[in-house]
Amino acid sequence: MKSIRLKTHEEELLRRKSIEINKVLINSNRRPMTESELLHEVITEALMRTEAGTKGRIVVL
Repeated sequence: MKSIRLKTHEEELLRRKSIEINKVLINSNRRPMTESELLHEVITEALMRTEAGTKGRIVVL
């Protein structure tokens, strides 16, 4: 897969989380992340911790 389309509310959540994380990074004298970089990190981390729950729901541990 080469691209993913985000829903409007997902875009807003990503924007807000990006701002939150970048404030911490900047205060730690680190380079801020683009929204794309952040999303790649989140996807990688979440997929390694994702399982199917007993009721068929997806659970990120």
